[in-house]
Amino acid sequence: MRTRQIEIFHAIYTAGSISQAAAVLNVSQPALSKSLRLTEEQLGFALFERRAQGLVPTRKADELYESASRVMGELEHFRVALRNVALRDKALIRIAMAPSIALSVGADAIAAFAETHEQVNIYLETLHYDEVVAAIRNETIDIAVVYHPRHRRGLRIVPLATARFVCLSRKGHWPSSKQTVQLGDLKGQPLIQLSAEAPLGRILNSQIDARVVASGKAGARTIIANTYYLAQSMAARGLGLAVVDEYSAREASSDAVDCLPLDEELSFTVGAIVREEHSLSPEESLLIEHFTTRLNGLEAPCRKS
Repeated sequence: MRTRQIEIFHAIYTAGSISQAAAVLNVSQPALSKSLRLTEEQLGFALFERRAQGLVPTRKADELYESASRVMGELEHFRVALRNVALRDKALIRIAMAPSIALSVGADAIAAFAETHEQVNIYLETLHYDEVVAAIRNETIDIAVVYHPRHRRGLRIVPLATARFVCLSRKGHWPSSKQTVQLGDLKGQPLIQLSAEAPLGRILNSQIDARVVASGKAGARTIIANTYYLAQSMAARGLGLAVVDEYSAREASSDAVDCLPLDEELSFTVGAIVREEHSLSPEESLLIEHFTTRLNGLEAPCRKS
């Protein structure tokens, strides 16, 4: 199979229909149907069965799909590398951020930098922590701004800020007089905990497990969320109390959520990760300064109204 045939097979298998795959690939349905038919003739076996309800993958197609997905992943990696090479003659900063940083202070930092550096191209990604480490090592990203970075071989950390946690709850959950929340207040309450795969989830869960769950008074229900914004959404619907970082909390809807500072000696760091041998350009240094300013200079994220 040629690369284009693999792309067509992957698109049809993933989309589940010729029409949807044609839309994804921006080709006509008749052209896509013809390409699939010619591919199956060349292979000598069917990839899909034509039924009244649409195309159904054959067992052979099921066996090929995982390999096709790997090929498509490598193609996308090549396209990113090609784009970076094409931009190399111009100033280019490739930066990755944790999703909640990107949607809060990250956007402000990038905007402030771009105002004075119109000639600099910026490539942005949102990645989770393990993806960040891989991207830095593969040299597809130059700088990553993440929560609670940990030292890894071949990587260097540039400290940016130390921040705190806040507790989110459905509007009116706490008495109007309450101004802060302690971990002890979570006992007996339904909880929305962050996944342990998230750096801040590991910090929080160890404390919650030791000081709340171990007390035997934890709520009857615990929901595990793999993103900070998902935890916020669940808290807004009254499904439990969520403890999240102060940057994510700035995006919480004040109409649905009460947000109180967590009155505990719990904090986390925010840092930039670069390769050990990477020497920051003046533009990269300035961009990091913009991140530092905005991470440290914002007012407290929320107060209960």
